Amino acid sequence: MADSRIIDNELVNALCPERDEKGHKGTFGTVLICSGSRFMTGAQTLATESALRSGAGMVRVFAPEESMVSTRVNCPCAMFAAYKDSPEETVRYADELLKNSSSVLIGPGLDTGDKRNLHLLRFFIERADKLVIDASALGILSQNKAMLFPLLKKRTEKGLSRAVPGDEYGHCPQKCLDFHKHIGQRGVYYR
Repeated sequence: MADSRIIDNELVNALCPERDEKGHKGTFGTVLICSGSRFMTGAQTLATESALRSGAGMVRVFAPEESMVSTRVNCPCAMFAAYKDSPEETVRYADELLKNSSSVLIGPGLDTGDKRNLHLLRFFIERADKLVIDASALGILSQNKAMLFPLLKKRTEKGLSRAVPGDEYGHCPQKCLDFHKHIGQRGVYYR
C-alpha cells in the first residue's frame, strides 16, 4: 500500500519555494497559455485561473479572439494576445510571445480542426524549453504522429504533462490509451 499523507498548509508550504522579498511579477515567471476555442472557453478560463493562483508572475493567454471573452471577465489580471489569421502569421507571433515566457501550456479547449493549433504545437515542441501538452493538444498530437513524434524524441527538456487520459471528452477509447502508453515510454509524464 502506498504511503498517504494529508495535504495541509504545512505540506504545501514545504513544497513551495521561498520567494525573494524584493521579487516582483517580472521575477516570478511568465506562463504562456495557448488554449480555447469558440465552443470550449471554460478550459481556457480554468487554466488561466490555475496559473494565476500558482504564483506565476504573469500569465498571458494566446488564443483565438472569439474564445477570450469569458477569460477576460473572470481573469482580469491575465494578459491576452489573439491568434493571427494564418498559421504562419500565428506562429511568427507565438515566436515573439515565447521570447518573454518562461513556460508554455498548450491544449485546454483547443479546436483540433484549426490548422493554426497544429502549427503552434509543432512550434512549441521545437522551441519551448518548458512545455506542458494537455487536453486537445494531445488529440492533435495523436492525429499527427508521423510529424510530431520525431520532434518529441528530439526534446532534451523532460516533463511534458498530461491530465487524466480522455478528460476532454470524459472517456478514453483504447486507441487513446495505447497512445498514452507510447508517449509515456519516452519520458512524457502523465497521471
